[in-house]
Formats: sequence, structure tokens, C-alpha cells
Amino acid sequence: MILATCNRVEVCGVAEVPGEATRAVFARLGGQRGFELEAIEPLLYTKTEDEAVLHVFRVAASLDSMILGEPQILGQVKDAFALAQSAGTVGPVLHALMSQAFGVAKKVRTRPRWAASPSPSPLPRWSSRGRSSGASRARRCCSWGRAR
Repeated sequence: MILATCNRVEVCGVAEVPGEATRAVFARLGGQRGFELEAIEPLLYTKTEDEAVLHVFRVAASLDSMILGEPQILGQVKDAFALAQSAGTVGPVLHALMSQAFGVAKKVRTRPRWAASPSPSPLPRWSSRGRSSGASRARRCCSWGRAR
């Protein structure tokens, strides 16, 4: 799944060997713009396993945006997911992850007083919940991106 917004391009996927997938994604995207992998690789980041799951949750909930809580990001994530689904590139692990990410985003948007929560952030609690339902069993889940 490719998410492109005004200040980021991210690729979220599931791979048996994340390191190889990362290099392939970076090389393909960079090559389309005439950049060699070695030139752009230091400018990019990769997240795997629980860190990738948490990142996807934060992005969907607009907690990783230049403007915290901006409403457009969730729509952009949903559009990217719908496009990936229509292209037939969403498997069961990515589908479960994104379904949970949309639930986290809704929870963040509809619960205005996080200070009243026993946890300072909803995300660790949701990440733990994901383990029981299968989304974060994706030890092969990766999130790659570059924010401006």
C-alpha cells in the first residue's frame, strides 16, 4: 500500500524478508525518479514488526502529522488502502492491520480527554490488543517512508 500526502510518501507491506523488500521498494521508487538507491537510502526510514504497527496506527490517527490531528490524513490512508485493495495487493495481514488502524484513528478522534485515560496514550493499549486479534503477529510487516 502506498500512501502519498503533501509531505510524505510511505509504503506499507508484508514481506517474508523485510530487508530485501525494503531495498526493492527503495530501488523501484527511486529509480522511477532517476535516483540511485545508494543516494536516497540514508534519507529514508524503515520500521518493522511492532514498531511498524505502532507507526501505522499513529499515521492513521494523525498523531504523526505536521499538524497534529489533521482530519485529512485518515481519508488519505483510507483512499490508499482502497486503491491497494482494488489492485489486489492487500493480503490478510495487511487487511487486519489497516482495519485496526482505522479503529484506533476513530478512537483517537472521538475520545477528547486522554488525560482521563489510565494510559497516557491509547496506542500501546491498542497495539497489545492487536496481538490477540492477529494484526501484529505480522512479524514481516514493514512501513517505509520519508517525510519532508
